[in-house]
Amino acid sequence: MADFTHSFTVPAPSAVFGIPEPVRAFVENGVAQAQQNYDRLKDVAKGNNVAVEAVFDVTSKGISDYSAKMLGFFQVNTFAVFDLAQQLANVKSFPQAAELWQSHARKQMETLTDQSRELVELSRKVATDAVEPFKDSVAKLFQPAE
Repeated sequence: MADFTHSFTVPAPSAVFGIPEPVRAFVENGVAQAQQNYDRLKDVAKGNNVAVEAVFDVTSKGISDYSAKMLGFFQVNTFAVFDLAQQLANVKSFPQAAELWQSHARKQMETLTDQSRELVELSRKVATDAVEPFKDSVAKLFQPAE
């Protein structure tokens, strides 16, 4: 009967296949470098996830601010139209109405120009703030290996 109480050992692959030591060391070094690169990419991927979350947070707040600004502009412009209508209801002559209308149109063009400028600035700020979290992630990705 066979005795199975003794431990069973497997010889190292280099001993069985006769792999030279320099080749084995080269392969082990390659595997170690691959593991380091994998760990580095994994860390960068985690950082990118954090960056994506930050981008969504910044963008969400920016969209909220943009919407609030647009609603404020809508309110201001609506009140301006109602004021014009109220003033037009009290005019006595056509030339007075034309002058009032022309004055209103000039003010509204100035107002719309200013509002457009504000929206462009806000859009630029949101875009700049949204890109900021990715700058760090990209910088980490292209850092030289240590």
